[in-house]
Amino acid sequence: MNLLLVILNGCLLTLAVACNALLIYGLGKFSAILFLNMVGITIVGFYFFIIKKQNKINLNYIPKHLFLSGALGLISTMLSSLAVLNIGATIAIAATLSTRIITAGVVDHFGLFEREKRKFLPKRILSFLLMFIGIIIMTVWAR
Repeated sequence: MNLLLVILNGCLLTLAVACNALLIYGLGKFSAILFLNMVGITIVGFYFFIIKKQNKINLNYIPKHLFLSGALGLISTMLSSLAVLNIGATIAIAATLSTRIITAGVVDHFGLFEREKRKFLPKRILSFLLMFIGIIIMTVWAR
């Protein structure tokens, strides 16, 4: 079930990035990001205040540095959308996924963000090399 959810998420993220790129093309960077965040806050507000009927959200117990994820998500959305406009969806998503995998490996290895440490296995280097070779082939020889 978890694998199915991850696959679904990958499909949805790819479609979202492509749609966001079109929004940026049509509305401009600032207006598109503003629009995306307004839609997001509307959905979250609807969920908390209408579906869950929660009048108050207590954010006091959450460490303040975790709110940085909202800004990181906004920057990530804009950068990946701009990349799709400039280099196409396939290469942009492939490069993004490769760097996400490597970053996740660093987070796991060092146990960052209060996560359990999961040591990096040297045999994973081969998979990283294969990803980068694939990206190079797509960018250099596929033109």
